[in-house]
Amino acid sequence: MSELTSPLQPFIVRQSGVLSELEQRSLFQLYQPIIGHRAVNLYLLLLQQPVNEQKLSQRKVHSYLFPYIEGALGTIDEARLKLEAVGLLQTYKEARTGVVHPTLLYDMQYPLLLHDFVENAYLCNALINQLGDLQFFEILKQWEIPDIEAAEFEEVSVSFETIFSKSNTDYYSQIDEMLKGRTVQQHSTNGPQRQASEHFDYAFFLRKLMAAHMDHSVFDYRFKQEMLALHTIYNYDENELAVLVLKHYHAKDTQIDYDQLRIEAATKPQPSPVATESTNVKPVHTQEAPIKEEADKRSAIQQAFPSLQDKEIEIVLLCERVTPLAMLTQIKRDKNGFVSAQEQMYIQNIAQLTSLPQSVQSFLVFYLLMIRNRTDFQKGESERVANEWQQQHLDSPAKVLNYIHQQAKVKQMRQKNTAKKQPYRTQQPKQKEPQPYWMKQQVATEKQNPKTSETTKSEAQLRNQLGQLFNEGGSEQ
Repeated sequence: MSELTSPLQPFIVRQSGVLSELEQRSLFQLYQPIIGHRAVNLYLLLLQQPVNEQKLSQRKVHSYLFPYIEGALGTIDEARLKLEAVGLLQTYKEARTGVVHPTLLYDMQYPLLLHDFVENAYLCNALINQLGDLQFFEILKQWEIPDIEAAEFEEVSVSFETIFSKSNTDYYSQIDEMLKGRTVQQHSTNGPQRQASEHFDYAFFLRKLMAAHMDHSVFDYRFKQEMLALHTIYNYDENELAVLVLKHYHAKDTQIDYDQLRIEAATKPQPSPVATESTNVKPVHTQEAPIKEEADKRSAIQQAFPSLQDKEIEIVLLCERVTPLAMLTQIKRDKNGFVSAQEQMYIQNIAQLTSLPQSVQSFLVFYLLMIRNRTDFQKGESERVANEWQQQHLDSPAKVLNYIHQQAKVKQMRQKNTAKKQPYRTQQPKQKEPQPYWMKQQVATEKQNPKTSETTKSEAQLRNQLGQLFNEGGSEQ
């Protein structure tokens, strides 16, 4: 029954869009009492995976889900089986032979609404068994549309002129001109709009944000609708809108300040129809603010740390914009590798164990994989380095780089001192051990009478031979 055997087993999600309000209500009120909150959590997590034009997500391993699901692999497998049982999920297994961990394809199904849910005998009986008769009928009452007698009510609404003062400028003609030839989103009872605008390349827009290392969790349904609305109302193209979004994206919290984004988007000057037809030059004022802000940061870093080079300041600014996981993904991709599930867990451990800012954690990844040229992000080494930086109170990548330079200078000075001491030792004259008087006299005698010394050596050899013969004769007796 269970096709999930390893945390390293990959999975792909296929889905067509987010849930409508009624489908969300059905999921929580009708399905959750049957399958439990863990299964609902897994369902929503799979449904939120970004997909491409073919409605397929990127291939990921199941250990990617561990930080978001209580428990381990068994909990995920149990929740998956419950989703399959109630019809919210269809699972397909890779059929190739010889694959150690075959990929699972999760085809997301949408919840049934109340009418279809009640007609399903299995689901209806399971819900009654979980809630009981009384609570089940209470839920049914919540789905009823109350009958309202219009005659019992009288209108007390106010008009527009009562609250707002009329402006002297009439913008209706400009709005009418802007909307000519455009298809705007309308309310539909068939579910949420799931197609991108024909005049806006949403996939190209997402690729630009991904290249800037924006976290994929931001690309939800609200994000897509907000971007299409800004494009439709203010006529932003893909490049202009990407610059504007990056300005209001907070990498530390992986969130976008939509309020400030709308306020700044509304300040874009709208060209007149004649100017639009006569020129294709697009305003670039949206790029000036990020450039000025980055220049101010650069000058502040140069003043605080004059020893840092321009390339090092670029690294500091990059670490302040990029999450550690995005940094690791980009570096491994540049090295023609991939991020393993263990490396993702090690990065999460660093975030939990240390109090280092996220920018310093991103620089830790860059330091180990680029400066030390490590192949992988290793647990022991990363924790040792992070512990050292935390003890030194290094709360910014610039301070870490300055600390690394100081340590390199200290090491260089030690090597110079060691090199200075070594030649002094090698140049010391060798001291000869003094010889006694009789040894010197014997050497002098041998030099004067070499024949006598040879005779003495031959006599000694003869004595040794006689001694050996004497010993052999004694042993035979």
